[in-house]
Amino acid sequence: MLSDAVLVFYGGSMLLAAVRGYAGCEVFAVANWLLGRDDQVGCAPFWPIDAVEARLAARHRGTRSTEVGHAR
Repeated sequence: MLSDAVLVFYGGSMLLAAVRGYAGCEVFAVANWLLGRDDQVGCAPFWPIDAVEARLAARHRGTRSTEVGHAR
């Protein structure tokens, strides 16, 4: 069973990563924030989610840039 401290650390790391828009492994979000670094390390458990988010973001950017180019 996981201790409460571990759950608080991982939960806090995920929230910090989301707020900062950190694209690396969520576990390193706190250390990178405290040390002012930007280590980009993939995170195996969340890789499928990150891949889907990247695909959706690219599609959204492509759609948005196309809409801006249309004359009204």
